[in-house]
Amino acid sequence: MKRRLVLTRVGSIAGFGVLAGCVDRAGNAGNGDPGSGSNGDGNGETTGPADDDGSTTEPVTDTTIETLETACGRTSEATIDVDLEARRATITGSVRAPNPCHEAVLVGVVAENGTVTVTIGVESDGEDVCMECTGRVDYEATITVGTQPPAVLVVDHEHLEETNEVARLELDVDEE
Repeated sequence: MKRRLVLTRVGSIAGFGVLAGCVDRAGNAGNGDPGSGSNGDGNGETTGPADDDGSTTEPVTDTTIETLETACGRTSEATIDVDLEARRATITGSVRAPNPCHEAVLVGVVAENGTVTVTIGVESDGEDVCMECTGRVDYEATITVGTQPPAVLVVDHEHLEETNEVARLELDVDEE
């Protein structure tokens, strides 16, 4: 079983322009000032204004996704578990694929109007020989949120150029 861990920082996502509303034309997150925050890796990428404790006010500060298992199947579902104290949401699910020789990938994260939508898709794992059946890719994604978490988390699955909502969770967050 192949496992692959993909670590995507908001700065990388911003470079691809999928974090709507949080990136200026120069590719800087936050208030447009390149010095407004840092993800701590020293490469100059920004994630928005940092609080005194080093945390950020951006809705999403970090994401990871890992393929857990692949097999034949048609399941497309997800569950969201949130730990607001740890500022983390864990999404576990199964996304459909053309065949089992695929891995789960984070297609995009969009933060808009208090809702964060995470889109999960698949990409080929590069195997030359694969079973001929509809695939199911089981995954676990982790979303780290800033000090102002979103009010709603949505998970979409992308399959054959279609995107469908598979999970939605309204969070009980206090407005500050």
